[in-house]
Formats: sequence, C-alpha cells, structure tokens
Amino acid sequence: MTLIFDGGSPSRLEWEGIAWWVIDQPTQLTREVDWLHPIITHPPEGTVRHSGWRFIAKPSNGQDAQLFDVFDSVLGWQVCCVWN
Repeated sequence: MTLIFDGGSPSRLEWEGIAWWVIDQPTQLTREVDWLHPIITHPPEGTVRHSGWRFIAKPSNGQDAQLFDVFDSVLGWQVCCVWN
C-alpha cells in the first residue's frame, strides 16, 4: 500500500492495484502508547500519539467510495479497516 500526501494530509492511496483519491477532509487518528495502564483516564502529555488517518476515497475503477482507516507501522502504511 502506498499513501501519498499533499499539504500534510493524505490525498491519494494505492491499494490492491487500484488508485484511490481522497474526497473528504482526512481526520488524524491517535492512540495511547501500548504501555499505558487502562485505569489511567487522563494520560500524561506525550503518551498519546498520531498514528493514522481516516478518510473517504473514491477508486479509479468507478466503484463506490469507501471509508478507510490507515495506520503507520514498522512495515509502513497499512489499511486497518474499510467500510462501504
């Protein structure tokens, strides 16, 4: 998977041999670091990090647009979830 950025946010996605164009305003997704205990309701600064994006994209093959969650991992950008 390849994620292409324009102005700091995703503008295009190449996934499973199809080019997808982002058609909405992408939203940054964040998550707490793995070591944070679940009873901590207000984590100290620096424990929540930007780790992904949510956006709607339209494919080049004429199919319907879909909602994507993508996350940065040690292997590069990965599609986590896709909704119709």
